[in-house]
Amino acid sequence: MIAVLIHGRVLTEPRVSNGANNRPFTTLRMRVHADTEAITAAIVGFDAVGEQMAALSIGDLASIAGTVTVASDASADSRVLRIAATRLLPLNAEVVVRRTNEESKA
Repeated sequence: MIAVLIHGRVLTEPRVSNGANNRPFTTLRMRVHADTEAITAAIVGFDAVGEQMAALSIGDLASIAGTVTVASDASADSRVLRIAATRLLPLNAEVVVRRTNEESKA
């Protein structure tokens, strides 16, 4: 596995699902730039990282650390990074405030 830290904008609304063992996870896609081209990153996050990802919205900026594999996306005929997120740093102040407000209500 390759450890990465990526930075980009959220392309899709986060989707929260449950795995076969009923463990919740969140998926989303981000647009990241590599040199002069943009690459799509498909992100999956579990536990606390998944919860943080669920608070993001389309257009939000975020940095994500995790492990990556490179795959081919036949539908778009382009490369896709598949990243299992281990850390998330939301870069929009609104996301941080929204998450802080939700935590204070709990």
